Amino acid sequence: MDTVKLTWRLEAGEDGIDPDPDNPLSRAVNRLFQAGQPFKKLSMSFYAETSDTDTSSRRLRWLGVFVHSEADRLIFFPGFSSSYKYIQAYQGQNPRWNQYFDFDHFTLDKNFKRSHITTRKSKEHLGSFPTADLGGGRFLWFGFSLSDFEVLRPVRRKTEVIVEVPESDGRRRTKVFMNSRENAAFQIIERHPGAVEIFPQGFLHISFIAGPRGFEPYIGTKHGFPEGSPFLLSQFPQGSVQLPVRLHRISVSQSIDVQATTAWLPGDLKGPVTFTMMS
Repeated sequence: MDTVKLTWRLEAGEDGIDPDPDNPLSRAVNRLFQAGQPFKKLSMSFYAETSDTDTSSRRLRWLGVFVHSEADRLIFFPGFSSSYKYIQAYQGQNPRWNQYFDFDHFTLDKNFKRSHITTRKSKEHLGSFPTADLGGGRFLWFGFSLSDFEVLRPVRRKTEVIVEVPESDGRRRTKVFMNSRENAAFQIIERHPGAVEIFPQGFLHISFIAGPRGFEPYIGTKHGFPEGSPFLLSQFPQGSVQLPVRLHRISVSQSIDVQATTAWLPGDLKGPVTFTMMS
């Protein structure tokens, strides 16, 4: 076996090195180097939080890594600060899963119509969740709610990926990775600066909408909000509210874009992370 070490640098990150195999870049790249599963493009994305009391502060965290696979699937590796090995899920108000699950990534099918969640090294997957057709080739993939900014992993100035690969195939796999990063850009997303003023007690929500490269931005109301979710400590207030949102475009590859829309929702979550999908 050969040992391959890749180092990615970002000056806007915090001091230090992140060599943890649990960081999202390592997990995404391991599909190629350890499992031998090639991909077309890899795109990194980050979330920047500015303090409400100190607008000059700006801390950068991993949102995650998107991969456009050789089989034309879209894969997302969230940038969590901790690993999650248990899943509790409901369909409406009815329990669906309550079990051990070493969560690693989301996979969206080639036609954007269904997705599933997968464990590390793709040993097990759950669900076949339908997406919501928003028209114009756009599909709401899922909503991603976070109880706290600390749920996301800090970005260090250096992120290292250290993997062992078969001696006979190390050069090919390294070339695939380098090609996947050619002309790739990373995206930093943020919440609307006035969002917290409306709901001082609230949490961050991000919706992911996938579609063909250059699709028309979606400005409708379907964003996978956890309305009626058993994971809310209190339900959303009744009546309409002008909700400040912010739209971001993540160009994953030459043929796939993702719109990440940030919103600040009222209330609290019972756990650190909640995903809302179509049932």
